[in-house]
Amino acid sequence: MLETPGLLICLFFLCGLCPCGQPVFFMVVCAGKHSAGGRLSDQVQLWRRVVLAAVVVAELPELIRAVRRGFGASLRYRWLPLFAPFGLIMLAWFLRPGQIEAFFGYTRPLADDETWLSLRNVLYYPRSFVLHGVPSVWFALVTAGALVWAAYHWRDPGVRIVGLFFLLGMASVMLLNHPPNPRFIAPFIPAAHLLVGLMVADFWRRRQTATGTERQRASAVLLIIGLLALVSVPSVVNRYRYAHSVLAARLETSPELGEMAQWVAAISGSDADVMVVNYFDQFSMPVLEWTIAAETGSNPPPVDGVILEPATPERTTALRESILDSQMDYLVLIEGGPWGAPFWPDYTAAFGDQLREVERYSLRLVNYGVADWLDENRLSSDWEQVKADSQQALDLGVIVYAVER
Repeated sequence: MLETPGLLICLFFLCGLCPCGQPVFFMVVCAGKHSAGGRLSDQVQLWRRVVLAAVVVAELPELIRAVRRGFGASLRYRWLPLFAPFGLIMLAWFLRPGQIEAFFGYTRPLADDETWLSLRNVLYYPRSFVLHGVPSVWFALVTAGALVWAAYHWRDPGVRIVGLFFLLGMASVMLLNHPPNPRFIAPFIPAAHLLVGLMVADFWRRRQTATGTERQRASAVLLIIGLLALVSVPSVVNRYRYAHSVLAARLETSPELGEMAQWVAAISGSDADVMVVNYFDQFSMPVLEWTIAAETGSNPPPVDGVILEPATPERTTALRESILDSQMDYLVLIEGGPWGAPFWPDYTAAFGDQLREVERYSLRLVNYGVADWLDENRLSSDWEQVKADSQQALDLGVIVYAVER
């Protein structure tokens, strides 16, 4: 998500220099969605959303003008070449089997047993913005003031574009992306800081050019902003002070996991189809696929994965058929990991002698389990104690099976 500002700069640079810049940029981004065997899909999905949101918001002033004078010219010479390539690629994407169902499954408001617009879910992202999107809770008052200032200067096209980008982005995330996670609002946080910068520049200009009461008011506002920024310094210092420790605890990566992925890559080789059972973030399908590619110097088939649920006849039959029908060569079982449950013995009976154990691997990992705490709290001087209290050991067992038919 850190590439958001660069993408926006690139977008508007292309739009300013080349009339066909926007459609070309759209096509490149959408084509990248399907490139590299899906390895870039997560990053490019974000690119698509950010670029689409930026362009749509940038076109809103033109839409308002078109309402007044008619849609003919804008539709023919502006919106058709701008959005048609993107629309065609999206149409082709959604015509794929199961894509519409998968889309609504991803954007459905909440789990079946939760209320959509509960107070917790309505306040989650504004609270997350205050905790993680601004230097401190006190500085959130400056951001709130910037939104009020933007409302008074809404006729300014620059203010309107930045404000709509932030407000519509936050609203779309609040209504569509569940379960909630602070990372979903990351593309829209820079827009709030841009509004703060525009507000500060406006009051600085007033202080330089105005006289009397207006000059005094501008000076008072700038003084308050400066004091709130000064109060925020300890919070910013904590972020930098604990950045490495937080990264290690949140990501929970380790050299041992890299060695385990290399061990699997040595067994499977470059052309085998592999499935990971009970994968987790630090040992997932993309991680294993990347390791196989790096170790073998090839472009391996995509690695598949499944999280085990309590065994039923239907589930065991479905898993067996999916493995055998997909021509899977190796199955990598992870026991004792943070995801999935130890139901593998209940599934093995369905395979009979079609699974042959190749080799076993075991290791102990340090797990912190602080992701939820970090999402719900602001860093303070007691972080290291929180990290130590949450530490626990995971004893992983990994078995590689060869699938025989």
